[in-house]
Amino acid sequence: MKQTIAIIHFNTPELTEACILSIRKHGCDWPVVVFDNSREVTFSAGEGLPERTIEAHPFTRKMKGVKVIDNTKGQVIDFESALAAFPNKTREHAAINGWGSDCHMMSVDKLFDLLPDGFILVESDVLLRENPQAMWREEYSFCAYVQRQQPHNPFGIGRILPMLCYLNVPKFKAEGVRYFDPDRSWMLHPDDDDKRNWYDTGASLLEDVLSHRPRLKGLHVDIRPMVVHLGGASYNANASMKVQAEWLKANEALWMTEPEQKPKAKKAKKAVNPQA
Repeated sequence: MKQTIAIIHFNTPELTEACILSIRKHGCDWPVVVFDNSREVTFSAGEGLPERTIEAHPFTRKMKGVKVIDNTKGQVIDFESALAAFPNKTREHAAINGWGSDCHMMSVDKLFDLLPDGFILVESDVLLRENPQAMWREEYSFCAYVQRQQPHNPFGIGRILPMLCYLNVPKFKAEGVRYFDPDRSWMLHPDDDDKRNWYDTGASLLEDVLSHRPRLKGLHVDIRPMVVHLGGASYNANASMKVQAEWLKANEALWMTEPEQKPKAKKAKKAVNPQA
């Protein structure tokens, strides 16, 4: 199985670059695939507040071993069309981040087809404290932190946290399990009290793994010692450039590489003329 790291990118190139550098700094030289969803988005800031627009910030940095899948113009997934299929979606809890959870789930689901051997998913607003290769456990359908209940979730729905997780795509496909299920996704249905609206990213996947046991089994790992997570910056316009810069500065030991030392040019020895 080809071993790959996958990152869903949305308008935070500095964070994504630092994430990749932290992966490399801790000894992982696996190929990295960046699924770039960067785009300019206008969305509601909430009841009685003006709309806001966040600019597109694509990931364009050329980095060794990094492949970018360009979805900045909907070339791979047309989110506008996909979300238009749900005209009565519940806006209050999802429009504020442009249905970021749903777009994220659709992106990871697409990677099931683009990376059929599976991959380790790393959020763009995460820095690694250690090599993530230990998460690759082919005997399991996933290796991740299992959040038994999402905070403030009225239905007690748990999920597989996407910050750092191994997803064994062949095992999921063998059972017909996908990452995105529109009937169990974040606020795509009209009634705020509808249980189908309360599945954040990784929630329907966990539910499917539990329902397909013992053919599917997952491994719960406490990833908290392994990562530093900014939180929300992968989709949230409120995480300003200043906040990001301060966070990167505070954690630069995890990603900053030493500047290359250029060899000093040796001074040519002055020739001695024995007849002088």
